[in-house]
Amino acid sequence: MTQPTIDELNTRDDHELETGDITVDKLAEYSKANTCNGFAFDYLETHDDHNVVVKDALIEGSDVAHCYVYDATRDLTIDVTLGQFNAGPSIGVWDGDHHPYRVEGEEVREWTSREAFQDRYANKTHTDFIC
Repeated sequence: MTQPTIDELNTRDDHELETGDITVDKLAEYSKANTCNGFAFDYLETHDDHNVVVKDALIEGSDVAHCYVYDATRDLTIDVTLGQFNAGPSIGVWDGDHHPYRVEGEEVREWTSREAFQDRYANKTHTDFIC
């Protein structure tokens, strides 16, 4: 998956930036992780001065769980790899602790370390990610 340049992000309408607390440039930087869990845990580990939780949940258009971040210090939900599901924008940031493309009624798991996440998902098959 080729990541968009900042110029491309600024001219496209496939991202939702519903907060004034983060810039498009910063989103482009975050999206370089290339995978949802890569981004989420990189964000967690590089923002150790923030209260950050990695979440995984079922997203509209997906049959597997998807990782995103809730930064409680900034009160933002951040998802830079949402576009892989065709559920909405490629990138989204929303005020508050709610992902608007999360399937309601499904379990949301929370992670505060990469190790706990890896322990949960080590040796799992594709379909186990929704357990």
